[in-house]
Amino acid sequence: MNWFIHQAMNNQPLTIYGDGSQRRDYIHIDDVVRALLPAGLDDHADGQVLNVGSGVGVSFLQMAGLIVNCVGRGELRHVDWPADAALVETGGFIADTSRIQSCLGWKASIPLATGIQDMVASYAQLNW
Repeated sequence: MNWFIHQAMNNQPLTIYGDGSQRRDYIHIDDVVRALLPAGLDDHADGQVLNVGSGVGVSFLQMAGLIVNCVGRGELRHVDWPADAALVETGGFIADTSRIQSCLGWKASIPLATGIQDMVASYAQLNW
């Protein structure tokens, strides 16, 4: 996402392999911190394996489109999967956050679009 934001801010194309339908679970760093702090302090979390994620799958294409819309520059460019990238593509991933929700009452709260807006605003201040 960082590289895509950089490219969009510099009005460069964002390269999408294939149709961009592979889904990922994107989460804002502030949500991660709000999950890890209580997990480190709450005895209920001791010895537990807790997934931290949004629990929402968003296609790579949707994520890139949100970036272009937020920045107001850049464009999406679809290309065929390079052979080496296709070999390591893991497919989709969406975190099952049910255990951390039941154990700690935690749930991600920052929507992807809001997180992208925050990142773009931060990078704009850096003239990135």
